[in-house]
Amino acid sequence: MRKIKLKNIRADVLRSIGDVFPERLSRMTGENSYFRYVYSLLCDSSSFLEIGYRWGVFVNVCGILKVNSEHVDICDKRLRVKSNKNNKVITTPSIDYLTTCDKRFDLVFQDGSKDYQCRVEEYDLIIRNNLLKSNAIVIVDDLHYKGCKKAFNYAIDKYGFKSRTAKVTDKREKGYKMGFLYLSK
Repeated sequence: MRKIKLKNIRADVLRSIGDVFPERLSRMTGENSYFRYVYSLLCDSSSFLEIGYRWGVFVNVCGILKVNSEHVDICDKRLRVKSNKNNKVITTPSIDYLTTCDKRFDLVFQDGSKDYQCRVEEYDLIIRNNLLKSNAIVIVDDLHYKGCKKAFNYAIDKYGFKSRTAKVTDKREKGYKMGFLYLSK
């Protein structure tokens, strides 16, 4: 299980965030922000799946870092970016996407539904459809929600993931945690 070394954010990434999301720049790029955790892992990734893209910030980041990616959300009303050849935005429920997905990823960011049953189904489909490359990491946001935390523990118990959590300080909720699941093969 790797310790996550938080990286400094490249200037071109900061400019991109500032151009598209100026009101979120300082909060997103703070010292212990969820963004910094995801960014640090993206820097060493070649294929990324984001479940719950909301604004689409990681679409741009993946493009800059040259990471092939797919970003899935049920709604695109807040989306501020567009798909491109290597970074696709897909508007569909996560379960529908995961049921038919035939790609493999070394990094998955689970930041969609906060519902326990939905998250459990996502884990089951990710494993059943073999969507994780060896040494993959699943980043799990929103562990301060009871359903998310319970589903995180379900994945550990059922699939034998190694895990760790980190305190994140940039969201409106102070000191919430996000989790990391490591495929143990």
